[in-house]
Amino acid sequence: MNVNIETNIKEVTKHLTIIQKKQIPFAAAQALNDTAFGLKKAMSNKADKTFEGGAQPFTKRGFLVEKADKRNLVAELYIEKRRAEYMDKEIEGGIRRPRKDAITIANANNYQGALTKAGNIRPTTIKRFKNNEKKYFFGKPKGMPSAKEGIWERYGRDATGSSAGARIRQVALFTKRGVYKPLFPFYQFANQVIMSPSAGFNRKFIKRLNVALRYAK
Repeated sequence: MNVNIETNIKEVTKHLTIIQKKQIPFAAAQALNDTAFGLKKAMSNKADKTFEGGAQPFTKRGFLVEKADKRNLVAELYIEKRRAEYMDKEIEGGIRRPRKDAITIANANNYQGALTKAGNIRPTTIKRFKNNEKKYFFGKPKGMPSAKEGIWERYGRDATGSSAGARIRQVALFTKRGVYKPLFPFYQFANQVIMSPSAGFNRKFIKRLNVALRYAK
């Protein structure tokens, strides 16, 4: 997924002299890059405001820029491949399939431990569960045909070494797919920034062109 910022500057430059017009490609390339890097920062801020608890730093670092130059007047903002695998569902909606066996979804009623800002159980926490077989087990409890597969916690007296029976509760669910509704307005927000009268491409191009014309020969 990406956003291309292309130039449409004939109207702005139609009254320039031939000598002055030589500065257009240079000024346009700089303005395109200014716009793209401004959009990159704006996307990071937008992600923080869109996702509950704020976006993860890993996600915010995933907005990247392909710069324009005077021979190729196209700048591109895109999402790095690893981030795009999950951001695609946040932007377009759809069904997310697990990379491995299943997607792990925390049970908000039973799990009170650390979560990522996106609401996921941290990989280090899952590893800790696996290393504590006395208190946690993975899969489906025996004798509970209606129970769903996931991560289960033993609690009560048995969990502390007593001979009395312990109870169990599911702290996370394993699912084969996650259904997403569009949440992050990537393309719509990009268009707003690019077309902004105060901070969009046109304003940046005029500023860069005025500087370049001072040195036109």
